[in-house]
Amino acid sequence: MGKRGGLSLSVKMTLTTTLLIVATVVGFGLLNVSNIRKTFDENTSEQIKVFKNGRRLLGEVGTPLFARAVEQLLIDRGRDADIVSLTRATVAQDTKDQDAKDRVARGRDYGLKLAFVLDPRQQVVAHCLETAKALECAPQKETHDPIGPALGQLTVDTWTKAQAAWKANVEAKNDGGALVDFEYVLGAERYRVFAFPVFAGVPATASGALTAEAPDQRLGYVVLAYDLAPIDWYSAIADESKATASRTAALYTGAIGALFALIGTVLAILQGLSITRPIKQLAWKANQIAGGDLDARVEIASNDEIGLLGENFNFMADQIAILLQQTAEKARIEQELEVARTIQETLVPTAEPVDKGTLKFAGFYQPAAQTGGDWWTWTQLVGDKV
Repeated sequence: MGKRGGLSLSVKMTLTTTLLIVATVVGFGLLNVSNIRKTFDENTSEQIKVFKNGRRLLGEVGTPLFARAVEQLLIDRGRDADIVSLTRATVAQDTKDQDAKDRVARGRDYGLKLAFVLDPRQQVVAHCLETAKALECAPQKETHDPIGPALGQLTVDTWTKAQAAWKANVEAKNDGGALVDFEYVLGAERYRVFAFPVFAGVPATASGALTAEAPDQRLGYVVLAYDLAPIDWYSAIADESKATASRTAALYTGAIGALFALIGTVLAILQGLSITRPIKQLAWKANQIAGGDLDARVEIASNDEIGLLGENFNFMADQIAILLQQTAEKARIEQELEVARTIQETLVPTAEPVDKGTLKFAGFYQPAAQTGGDWWTWTQLVGDKV
């Protein structure tokens, strides 16, 4: 028989096992990386949420306290220098230097970045803004100026939004909502802004803060803007940590996967050989039997299905040998019977008629088997007797 083409069974088993292990490892690696990234995202979201809540709580507590601190200074009038000094100190003390070990988020956590105080007519008494270069406060003037572009877009927009928030509270019949807060985005910068009107002797109200004509009890306003830049830092740190952790997990999973793939391949090769080697031996012994070697038998080395197949093969070979022996014996007997029959037919007279004058006869001979023990003949006697 010619050799069959295609991959052997052991090679197919090895490739299938290896591919299965690789697919499992890759799937596990992707799931692991996905879980790591999800965990980092959840932790970052939670950290940002905690930070925002901290800024909100700081503003909700700090803004009324700052308003109370400037209340007496506004009542006394003429103490603008003290108000400016207080505003400067309030902004400066909330700034924190960033951890130098952090190589992603570089800069400063300004905390409170902007603070300004207005008089009852909504004109500027003090204005301090901390930038990357310095803490800048508007120069003190004898007369107060209204808010304008000279103070920067941040100041103009936050004041406009504060008035809109008071108006919304009045329309919503929430006149007690004098403290308003909102998030403001200016380019790449984000702030949490708090605004609060300063009243003397009576609770502050949204309607009292909104009126253009200053009520007698209204002393002024305080507006504080807290920097939310650390949110971007947290995101940047989390992104780098997430990328590093993902790479580490991928490398670790790849190394472990390669090890398991190697072990699995070796085991698959051994398992394939343990299966294909007995099968090849069976095929070889079958060829020997086909070539006339009826004594060819396979060795039984296992008790599994391969071993059972070998036992059946040996039994089949035994039966073939017995059958061939029986066939040869039958052929020998048939040959001997044929010889006996031929001899017997030569001794028995033919079936042609015999004419002896008044007597005519013919014989017919049909043995009961290939050859029989019956026999007949005729002969000529004296006196024309038969």
